[in-house]
Amino acid sequence: MPILNFQRRFVPKILDGSKVHTIRDFGARDFRSGQTLYMQTGPRFKPERFATHPCLRVREVVLRPGTCMIWNEDFTGFTMPPLDQFARADGFANWDDLQEFFRGRMEGKKRRLIQWAPAEWEK
Repeated sequence: MPILNFQRRFVPKILDGSKVHTIRDFGARDFRSGQTLYMQTGPRFKPERFATHPCLRVREVVLRPGTCMIWNEDFTGFTMPPLDQFARADGFANWDDLQEFFRGRMEGKKRRLIQWAPAEWEK
């Protein structure tokens, strides 16, 4: 069962549809398009499930200061989205806010972009 745990500050943005994807480290869980994503918040042993969504797509993403690269699902090419639009679709106020959240933890590493709805930056 693909479970995504979120900080409480992201819950309202997921529920109102402004946060449509999340960036996660590669781990034991393999997320795939079409799976039902179970979204929860709270402590690990007493989580509160607040939403379920079908997984739209999973792609690789690399964040670096001043840039974001997203590989297509078939790895034929990559996209460099408008940074502020990308950050808002991930629940942040702007690109600087997103960079501050990930500073020292994710810069320059390949991660997964798990998406459950179309994003404005894709248009």
